[in-house]
Amino acid sequence: MRLLYVLIFIVPLNIHGKHIKSVNAIIGDESFIHTFQRSPTIHDSEDLRIKTHLNFVLQNLQETNVYELSKKQQLNRSILLSHLAKYIEIGNFPVNEFSKKSNRPNFIDSNGNICAVGFLIAETIDRETAEHINAQYQFEYIMNMDSHVLDQWLYEYGLSKLEAAMIQPSYSYYVNSVESETSKKIGWNYGLLSIGLTSSQLFLTQKAYSKKDYSLKKRQWLSITAATLGSISVYTGMMGFSSSNKKYKETIVYPGMSNIPYVYYFRKSYPMKRVVSILNISTGMISLLYNSWQAIDIKDSMQKSKLNVYSSLQYIPNEVDPIPSLSLSYSF
Repeated sequence: MRLLYVLIFIVPLNIHGKHIKSVNAIIGDESFIHTFQRSPTIHDSEDLRIKTHLNFVLQNLQETNVYELSKKQQLNRSILLSHLAKYIEIGNFPVNEFSKKSNRPNFIDSNGNICAVGFLIAETIDRETAEHINAQYQFEYIMNMDSHVLDQWLYEYGLSKLEAAMIQPSYSYYVNSVESETSKKIGWNYGLLSIGLTSSQLFLTQKAYSKKDYSLKKRQWLSITAATLGSISVYTGMMGFSSSNKKYKETIVYPGMSNIPYVYYFRKSYPMKRVVSILNISTGMISLLYNSWQAIDIKDSMQKSKLNVYSSLQYIPNEVDPIPSLSLSYSF
């Protein structure tokens, strides 16, 4: 039989938990290759791969000779396989909430979706038993589960542990667990701060070059203040730009599974806030550079302007000797 032929070569590699990026740790993607005469690609959906795998395994289990089983076991096995067919038809499969780097089983995911083996247990015993196994071995492979309850159930329903492991799919990383929210909101605090910074820079820059109203010293301080506000505007814009498309991460640790946490991602996107942030950075940079240059230029003008006091001799008509005096001059 094709399935048994594959098992001879693959089981030794996977029996102790080694797994490849395939739909099953025991037979890999043999079901897909057998059905479609090619290997699966990223363009093949997860549901297609899982259904193809489960149908393939179901057919092989139905064709397996079980003469060594008792009549009770044979009957239970038949009931079990009918439940598996029902599970495939329903198609509510769990997702990988654990690892990006590798495929991983998930007995019952956070949305309550149950794996194939878990479904069979829930249908033939009860859901509580399935959840009890999930609490201990949620992300574990069947071959690694040391559960008396599971072993007893497998025996009563005429299913070997290896056959159960063949049923168990491994799921690829669930990219849809990254939820997104897009909003046109800017935020009152950020919006008012942006308007305040921009208007203040424009006002101070205009006053700094109103030569008729202010002295050089006052104009210099106005320029320095405007340049400082420009640097604040740049920083505010950078912070706003960063938060306009931010990915949040929340880690949930299940009881008894502290070594395998469920990581939940959420992305918030605010395109209008991003535009305002770019304007803050642009106006801030212009204000910072322009007013800094003007402040330096005004300082140079102030250094050139000075009051000169010096002594001299003043000659008065009809006087023979000159008279000593002081002269004042203001140069700029």
